[in-house]
Amino acid sequence: MSSEAALEQIRRAADIVEVISSVVPLKKLGAYFRAPCPFHKDSNPSFTVNPTTQTFYCFGCQEGGDVFSFYMKYHNLGFPETVRELAAKFGVSLSRDWGARSRDPKEDALKERLYELNEQAAAYYHRTLLHPERGGKALEYLKRRGIDTEIIRKFRLGYAPAGWTNLINFFRGKRVSVKDCETAGLVIPGKNGSHYDRFRDRIIFPIMDTRHRVMGLGGRVLDQSLPKYLNSPETPIYHKGRVLYGLHTGLDEGRRAGKTLLVEGYMDLLALYAHGVGNVLASLGTALTRDQVRLMKRTGGAVVVAFDSDEAGRKAAFKAAPLLLEEGVASYAVQFASGEDPDDYVRREGGDAVRTLLDEAPPLVDFCLDWILRKPVRTASDKESALTEAAPLVRAIPSEIVRLEAVRKLSSALHLDEGIVSRTVQSSSKASLKELPKGLVHDVTVRMEEHLLGFLLRNPGFIPTFIKDECVAEFESEHIKSLAVSLFEIFEDSGTSDTAVLFSRCSEPRMQSFIARLLTEEHPEEAENAEKIALDFSRTYRRRRLRRREERLTQRIQEAEQTNNIDLLRSLLREQQELVSLRTQTI
Repeated sequence: MSSEAALEQIRRAADIVEVISSVVPLKKLGAYFRAPCPFHKDSNPSFTVNPTTQTFYCFGCQEGGDVFSFYMKYHNLGFPETVRELAAKFGVSLSRDWGARSRDPKEDALKERLYELNEQAAAYYHRTLLHPERGGKALEYLKRRGIDTEIIRKFRLGYAPAGWTNLINFFRGKRVSVKDCETAGLVIPGKNGSHYDRFRDRIIFPIMDTRHRVMGLGGRVLDQSLPKYLNSPETPIYHKGRVLYGLHTGLDEGRRAGKTLLVEGYMDLLALYAHGVGNVLASLGTALTRDQVRLMKRTGGAVVVAFDSDEAGRKAAFKAAPLLLEEGVASYAVQFASGEDPDDYVRREGGDAVRTLLDEAPPLVDFCLDWILRKPVRTASDKESALTEAAPLVRAIPSEIVRLEAVRKLSSALHLDEGIVSRTVQSSSKASLKELPKGLVHDVTVRMEEHLLGFLLRNPGFIPTFIKDECVAEFESEHIKSLAVSLFEIFEDSGTSDTAVLFSRCSEPRMQSFIARLLTEEHPEEAENAEKIALDFSRTYRRRRLRRREERLTQRIQEAEQTNNIDLLRSLLREQQELVSLRTQTI
């Protein structure tokens, strides 16, 4: 099956309402479905799904697009992965190598190159670790930490030897451009055009995706020098807030176990895996993000947070809690002894003890509230501080029953009326409205072009009239003009305005959101007055064309007068009179 045929079959099979309602509760209102937006904090439902055009749009954050756009953004996937997953869900057969190309061939080629360089670097460091002389001290360090050769091979661990240009020399031998290595984040530019290796005298942890491709690298020192951990920088294939360490093993193990253990670092994960606990992912030592939560949601099970027992670990758990709750993930937490981390615990107690700990883990809400209420409450200020700290957590609880229980717990512990606690927690919400992205339109002229394009998308029967009028030639916005041209071409090819085809031609996310907004905008009187609206648009653009012809003609008349070209001047004046007559008829 060709790529286009496969996409078309998936579009027909993957009903956008079914796809979105599987993760977002939709409510039917009139011809559309609505819900709180899953892409931003949305107190008033501004997320709209149009089943007729198979599009979605949020009037709050301006996200929009088709079923592919939604699935990509919600599940943090690339386009090829999205197509494969939707095809599998809806029984569409794809060739084994489908998705080798993305919507942007240049971007895809760059990403393939970066994956290849990361792969070669990981392989080089892995061979170095297993080399009896060059990797000796690193190998000994790992074995002291309980990481044997089987785990080393499973996670493709490596060692970056001391020295400034080991990896650079390796790539030079392969005639690889040092600038490509810099783009991949493997080397760092120095002075006078020089470069040096990013990772030196560190154990290397390849960060892989679910397809076992190396996206980036992490490095840990063998002593107490700082920084203790160093990761690849942001690149076109590696975004630390969108990935988790151990994806190539942890997601599948999490699905089988019905729960996933979330830890902070590489060594925590490896130590747990070495003791038979495979359903584990690591957040790479950064604050948990919504994209990472959605990655874990793909297991379909619960998440047990097992961060370090120090103050930083507890703060990380507190920051993670609202995200997990808002995303509807069943969340729990485990507590280790003071100063202990999962690595310490599993090496002392073993894998069975960890599994028991997971089974007995209290809900994350209770864990956080207990920690907030651990301090003695003596003054009104103490009570206010406790409520302020608890507010983001309580507000994020999706279940009304669980939220009421949390209010009761706070009320009892703080000796306050439940009503006061409830009002205080809700009123302490601070609006975090981020600046909305600027739209494509900034003046009346381009705004009218936007209105006309939206009208034609919603009322395709009038497209032939505007093709004939050639009104697109008068558009000032290149973005809107290109969309209109694509729409007209699709109509002329198929006799319909297939918005799915339009989305496939306009793959840039911002343009897809723009199309989705135009399709979703409600104009209650448009259906009854469509012919009058079309006529008004047509007259407006005819007048605009005539006015611009007049402006060009006036300029030519002035030039003819300056050069004293009498014959040309007479001809231009006659043309001007004809234009005046045409403009009068148009009005």
